[in-house]
Amino acid sequence: MTAQGSDRLERHALLMLAAALSGHVGNYAFHTLTGRMLPLGDYGLMIAVLGALQILQLPLTALNMSVAQYTAAHPGHTRALLYSGSRRLLGLSLLCALSLWIGAAPLLAFFSSNRRSLIPAAATLIGLSLFVTLTGGILQGHQKFRWLAARSLSLFLLRALFVLALLTWFHPRAEFALLAHLLAMFTTLAISLAGILWFPPCKHVTPPARAPLGAIGLQSLKSLPALTGFAMLMSADVVLVRRWFPPETSGQFAQAAVLARMVLWLPLPIASAMFPKVIHPGPNARRTLRKASLYTLALLALTLLGFRITAPFFLNLLYGSATPEQIHWARQMAFAMAPLGFTHVLLQFDLAQKRFAGSAALLIIALAYLLVASRYHPDVQSLITVLTLATVASALLLFAQRRRA
Repeated sequence: MTAQGSDRLERHALLMLAAALSGHVGNYAFHTLTGRMLPLGDYGLMIAVLGALQILQLPLTALNMSVAQYTAAHPGHTRALLYSGSRRLLGLSLLCALSLWIGAAPLLAFFSSNRRSLIPAAATLIGLSLFVTLTGGILQGHQKFRWLAARSLSLFLLRALFVLALLTWFHPRAEFALLAHLLAMFTTLAISLAGILWFPPCKHVTPPARAPLGAIGLQSLKSLPALTGFAMLMSADVVLVRRWFPPETSGQFAQAAVLARMVLWLPLPIASAMFPKVIHPGPNARRTLRKASLYTLALLALTLLGFRITAPFFLNLLYGSATPEQIHWARQMAFAMAPLGFTHVLLQFDLAQKRFAGSAALLIIALAYLLVASRYHPDVQSLITVLTLATVASALLLFAQRRRA
């Protein structure tokens, strides 16, 4: 990799990392407010719903990457892609909303709830996620990391302000916390559109009447198995605990699990900064991967060590109390999440270079995790143990594939 390319990776990674750290402040402010203002059962319900939505949203990274690759290759087609994609996603959003409404009863039963107001909130969030993904892919393809950083900041910081207002003015219920998330998503989408429309059109490029959405969609489908598996490993735990254990236990575990994910969230921006630079195979791409991997592993090691020492302090700081069981869960969940940070870098590299077969094995690992956990979950600790085995296996699998490549 040239010195200029290396400097760009570091600058972009530092920018995204700074935005992520600032976003984490807003994120943990949101969880402090909801963890203290909501009853434990409602907090567990909110986290379970957000976890289920994240399992649906993370595979949309496939669309994000496909859009980013197309945009990087055809920067003059940006507006055609935005308009064509938006029309398709609007229809898909309406279909998702209809499906949720039809399946409302079994879905609510799964979450041990009878609140039908959760359904329109979830449907709107899914629709917004589609548009936020499309616009994020366009921004990433143009390597407009300042706009991407602004999106991250707006989502997490404004969400904390919105939830404080809604839970104070109205009733402390999970629905109002989800409404705060929804309002922050609308703001994120508005910032994304502003960033895209800010680009001046390319003078010497005649954009197509319609972007080739079929090719973009096909590539997204090829990435879907790996990203679905990663999403399950990353987010299914809070959903499963809500399903299998009492609401109070669900709330206590959600507090520990949310805090533990700090270990995973910190290195994720490194992979985002790496992605556009490794689209083309070659020695430069491999050097970029090695550098991103080393940064990720170093950050994971430092964060994991620090978290083990400070977990009781942060649980008390965020939620006002911490039981010995929660402290143990938080430490164990941090260890379970850490391998996914390394897995994420390797996965992004494989998908950027359109290597889909090997990384799709992540879905098999995730399904095995769900199967084993469903048959053996006498307590929360057993679920964490099965998850840890699955995340370690995912990191080792992708590392072994890289070594063979």
